[in-house]
Amino acid sequence: MGTHAEPSRPRAERPAPWSDQARQLLEDWHLRATAAQFGHQTKAQRSRKTNLLLGIPVVALTTIVGTSVFAALSDNPSTRAKFLAGTMIILAAALAAIQTFLGYAQMTENNRVAASRYATTRRHIELAIAREDANAIDRIRSEMDKAGAGSQPIGDKLWESSLASAREVIEGWRPDQAHSVSFDDEA
Repeated sequence: MGTHAEPSRPRAERPAPWSDQARQLLEDWHLRATAAQFGHQTKAQRSRKTNLLLGIPVVALTTIVGTSVFAALSDNPSTRAKFLAGTMIILAAALAAIQTFLGYAQMTENNRVAASRYATTRRHIELAIAREDANAIDRIRSEMDKAGAGSQPIGDKLWESSLASAREVIEGWRPDQAHSVSFDDEA
């Protein structure tokens, strides 16, 4: 008579007790996730702007140079025109190299993704606080670890201004009002 191990059945997660420590931890994470979201959004906007400030002149200069080279094929350009075209070619190449080397497009995308992840995490934290769900802490910890992966730190100065903005926003957020629905007033 063989013994067969019974397949393990998934156990229902035992509710973790809600405590002041759980609330304090989630409120701290709420502030940090909101500040990180704001900081990465700001950094994404700044890097996008810088990318455009480098990219638009590259396109304009290469268009002008291409047009002037085409025009020069039919005429005998002066030394000054050749010098100007050469300068624009070098400037366009330098701007394109700087834009590529600094990777503003990739930086913009990385910060946009991080901001989006922090926003999702922030909403999960708000829901956990509103529901007094201490079981969500481990999942949220994992989300917070993944949220900033792949993006550079936002820097101390931007962090401080984002933290101040986050505090203002969070002061107006009330978990007992934000997620509760009353059906008493419906007719």
